[in-house]
Amino acid sequence: MKKPESCRLARLRKSLKDIHALQETLLSDGVDGIEKYVEDVEGDWLENWDDKESKIMSLKA
Repeated sequence: MKKPESCRLARLRKSLKDIHALQETLLSDGVDGIEKYVEDVEGDWLENWDDKESKIMSLKA
């Protein structure tokens, strides 16, 4: 069984790898590359965003 510290280290490594991939995509594809990482970029999600979801997101931050 892994120690909690090694699990945190593994999550950190994965996060750093993901950040690096995002940076590489930004450099190679520009802002259009965001579609690889975000679903429904062109959709109407902003119009459907309600106060309840806003409160949940602010609590997570």
